[in-house]
Amino acid sequence: MSDLLDMSNVIDSFKAVSTDAKQMMIPGNNAISAITTGISNLGTGALSAWSNRTIAGMNLAARGVTAAGSAVGTILNGWHEEKMQKINNKHERKMQKMLYEHEEYMLEEENRHAEVMLKEQLRHERYIIREQRKVLEKILEVSLATYNKKAELLTAQMNCIESTYQQELRLINENISFLEHEKVKIKDNMELYMELTRDIRERYKTKDELIRAYNEAHVNLTTAMKCLELEKPLGYSFQESAAQLKMLGGK
Repeated sequence: MSDLLDMSNVIDSFKAVSTDAKQMMIPGNNAISAITTGISNLGTGALSAWSNRTIAGMNLAARGVTAAGSAVGTILNGWHEEKMQKINNKHERKMQKMLYEHEEYMLEEENRHAEVMLKEQLRHERYIIREQRKVLEKILEVSLATYNKKAELLTAQMNCIESTYQQELRLINENISFLEHEKVKIKDNMELYMELTRDIRERYKTKDELIRAYNEAHVNLTTAMKCLELEKPLGYSFQESAAQLKMLGGK
């Protein structure tokens, strides 16, 4: 505050000297004498004070320049920091955006990869099911063919023993009837009669053996056919079985 007052006094002194100088420039006035008088009026003390105030003013000016420089530096630093903060904020937003876009891209890639893997897994599973279906169809086909062959064999055997039995039984009965009829004719010939009696007895014995053999074969064949029925693939015809197999992934 005192520095400011000193500077004001110096300025006032300058103004006073300037005014006196103007007065001395008026015609009739001795310019040199007036200037000398003005300077004398200021006196040695005034010059000393002026010199001191001038130095103080210079110091004040220097401090003002320094303060101004400091203020400018503060302003520049603040502007620079604000500018750098804006740049950093912009860079951070850009990096966050890039990170977000990268995360979205990676998520989309993971989803696409998962979708591709799922499709591939489903395709592979359908392929396995189709191959399993082919194997099962082949197994059923072979099983049915085997079943049919066995059934045909048992049926043929049953028809054969039926036919043979009926034919042999008829022949034995006819032979027995013939021998009994001949036996009546030769009842007076005891030796021949006894021989025919033995033949007739043998025929009945053979007939009994034929009946036993037939019954045993018939029972066994019937049982075999019933057991074979249990071996029929899935208990259905091949066409019905194949239709059911389509549920496992048909064509």
